[in-house]
Amino acid sequence: MPYKFDIKTEEFQPFGRYAKLFDVATSTVTYWSDHYGLPFVQPGGVRFTSDEAFSQWLDNRNGTLPDRSDND
Repeated sequence: MPYKFDIKTEEFQPFGRYAKLFDVATSTVTYWSDHYGLPFVQPGGVRFTSDEAFSQWLDNRNGTLPDRSDND
């Protein structure tokens, strides 16, 4: 089921924040959204997600971050 953002209560963060948290490139987080369903909003040229959306996505992956060699 797709994640439903609540724009009134969720605090959106750019993908760069999550890249720093997990010591990966921002392009890797973009890859996760394109290939592994990380939910995001893109009001312009930058993608954003929320801690809530990221946590739910990660929980659905059993706490495992994908890498570019995964074949999910």
